[in-house]
Amino acid sequence: MVLLPKNLNKIKMPMANVLILDYSSDAKEAERILTHSGYRVAKCGSFKSGIEEARLLPRDSLILSAYRLVDGCVSEFISKMRSEHIHHPVIVYDRRLDGKDVRDALSESKAKDFLQPQTFGKTLIEAVRRHMPTARHKGIAMTMYQQKGVAARNLHKRINLLAKYEENTLIVSEKGCGKERVAIALHMESNMNGKPLVILDHREIEVGRSCNAECPLCIIKEKFMEANGGTLIIKNIHNFCNKSLMMLNTLMMNPELDVRVIATADSSIYALVRDGKFDMELLSNLSATKLEIGNLRDNPDNYEWLALFILAEFCAQYGRESIGIDPIVLAMFKAYPFPGNEAEYECVIRQCATNCEGNIIGYRDVPLNIVKVYEESLISHVFDLSDPDVIQTAINNTKTYAEAAQTLNISTRTFFNIRKGMPQLKKRSSRSI
Repeated sequence: MVLLPKNLNKIKMPMANVLILDYSSDAKEAERILTHSGYRVAKCGSFKSGIEEARLLPRDSLILSAYRLVDGCVSEFISKMRSEHIHHPVIVYDRRLDGKDVRDALSESKAKDFLQPQTFGKTLIEAVRRHMPTARHKGIAMTMYQQKGVAARNLHKRINLLAKYEENTLIVSEKGCGKERVAIALHMESNMNGKPLVILDHREIEVGRSCNAECPLCIIKEKFMEANGGTLIIKNIHNFCNKSLMMLNTLMMNPELDVRVIATADSSIYALVRDGKFDMELLSNLSATKLEIGNLRDNPDNYEWLALFILAEFCAQYGRESIGIDPIVLAMFKAYPFPGNEAEYECVIRQCATNCEGNIIGYRDVPLNIVKVYEESLISHVFDLSDPDVIQTAINNTKTYAEAAQTLNISTRTFFNIRKGMPQLKKRSSRSI
């Protein structure tokens, strides 16, 4: 039986309002992508009319604007919005700005992000999801990876429990488990939803936007001030330098700042603490509450749901008919370790969907490395090839080494490689290949 997205009646594409300030071909492409992903889009061609439209937008809305229109630039537009107490986040795009102009645009206008129209297909939806304010609602955010299975239910219960307390939280997991998504869900489920939500990534502080120089401390201070009264999510805090960590600890202890910090980190953070490379005091300040996320392998019931959810999003983004998945392909995915967890799994699903010429992802659409691991897992379920007794028994009960290899369901070359690594096996000169 083929698994189809229609079986997931609870899957819904994210719905929100996006105002596009532009009428160019780039705006048309952005509108197409957003509409296919389920967003409701409004458009206008000037900043003056944009102010009027922005007043009518619901709270959970976002503005996508060209850097320059006929009546000015986006910096003036955002300043005008803020003076009239309109606080929708703004994402800016332009084809002609260089790196310095981008930094100036972001620092002067306080825009949330900058995109190049040439990369809309890859970056637009991700940027909109990252910066879109979300109205308070019941249940966990649908953008979380973990939705089905015992491990997912336990994670949801833990989030609902921690959401009751406005304490600093440390979220720990392996790479690719969606720590940032869980952090956003934790903010959304808490009483602080509707208050500022700011995300700080260590990659942002490599070049200071506020002073056009390498000034990580300026960026950190700016983020804390922006998040005052709300939540600051610090991504991958284990990657921050010691100087930045000292500043973070100082600002967290500042009584004039009312900021709930949710930090995400890989499991390696505990080893860094043991080796003296991460401050124990800072870890204690971050760990008033702690949330650990299991990896993809810990939640096998989530494979099917997540695959079909990703396929539904893929089809909506590119206007394709629903794509199903063959159960044998799902078995291949469960046999593969996915060291990058859900993030890697999402990339593989989208790659399979790209390779799929029909409406069903089959054996031929799966990357070869995953197919190989699956085939090897089938063999390991039947024979333990690391056990010399298994190899010796196959030799004793067959006439040739080729037949022994066939009995073990492996190639002759693989058989000789295994035999070479087991010098204790008895050799018989009477046997031939």
